[in-house]
Amino acid sequence: MKELKISRDNAIRAFKSADQNGKLLLEALFGQEVLDEKLTERIKTYEDACVLTSIKPLSVLDFLFLPEKDQESSLAHHQLTVIAKCLNDGWEPDWHDNTQHKYYPHFIWGESRLGFMYYNCGWTTCYTAIHSRFVFKSHELAEYAGKQFLSIYFDLIAL
Repeated sequence: MKELKISRDNAIRAFKSADQNGKLLLEALFGQEVLDEKLTERIKTYEDACVLTSIKPLSVLDFLFLPEKDQESSLAHHQLTVIAKCLNDGWEPDWHDNTQHKYYPHFIWGESRLGFMYYNCGWTTCYTAIHSRFVFKSHELAEYAGKQFLSIYFDLIAL
C-alpha cells in the first residue's frame, strides 16, 4: 500500500473547511491533538499566516507602483491584515455592538536601540483610534501580535 503524506497545515486547513462528517473523519485519521494546536504556536511569521489562509505572500516588489516612501507601509498594512485575519480565526468585530470588546496592541517610543516597542494592550467597544482591521478578539491575541510582529507594526506606523 502506498503511503500518503500531508502537511499539518494542510490537514488543519482541510479540517477548518470540512463539514461535520469531514471533521470526524480527519480527527479519526490524524487525532485531535494534531488538529488542535494554538494559533499562536502555528503563526510565528507573516508567511505562516499566508499558508494558513491560502494567501500568496507579497513582498515590497509587489508595491513598486507606489511612491517609494509608501511601499514598506503598504506592505506592512497588507501583512498585518493577513496576520489579524488568521489569528482571529474567522472572528470579525461587530462595530455596531458597543458591548463587544475589541483588543489592539499599544506601542511607545522608547530610549532603546529600536526606539519603538510593544507597551500594552487596550480594548475598545465602538470608538477606535486604530485601524479596525487590526483588532483582535482577545487581550492575549493582541498582546501576541504586538510583540511577535513588532517590526511590521513599526513599518506601518513609523515614517
